[in-house]
Amino acid sequence: MNTIRGQIQINRLPGDVFNYVTTFGTWKDWYPITKRVTGATDHPCEPGEECTEYVSIFLIPFKFYWKVLEKDFPRRFVFAGTSNAGGKATITYTFTSRDGGTWFERELDYCQTRPLMKLADWLCIRSYVGRVSDQAIQNAKANLEAAKAN
Repeated sequence: MNTIRGQIQINRLPGDVFNYVTTFGTWKDWYPITKRVTGATDHPCEPGEECTEYVSIFLIPFKFYWKVLEKDFPRRFVFAGTSNAGGKATITYTFTSRDGGTWFERELDYCQTRPLMKLADWLCIRSYVGRVSDQAIQNAKANLEAAKAN
């Protein structure tokens, strides 16, 4: 199992950050490799709701099939899924009130089940997804703080 963690301070209330990042339709606005999302996309998702995320990694299209496992508004959100390339993943968002804003943590735990994907992950995907994840939380922060300013 591989883990990629990221955290950032966002100058918005935990409920605002929670609602934004748990609305799957916003992912394409802040997660750089997400091209579109179908399914439950227009509201903060509830346990049992599902979506399909279409991404591009090194110009190769993949699909991820996600299902919400846990929602504890506005503190914690967990979803898990599989990819059409055989990967399995769980993502946990944690939101902590801090200094008038939110300390947002994103943790991705994943594994590849196919030998070729395990090799690709070791060679390049893991480091690339780590960089993309860092950029994603920066983008979420920028979007949320810009919306607050307007």
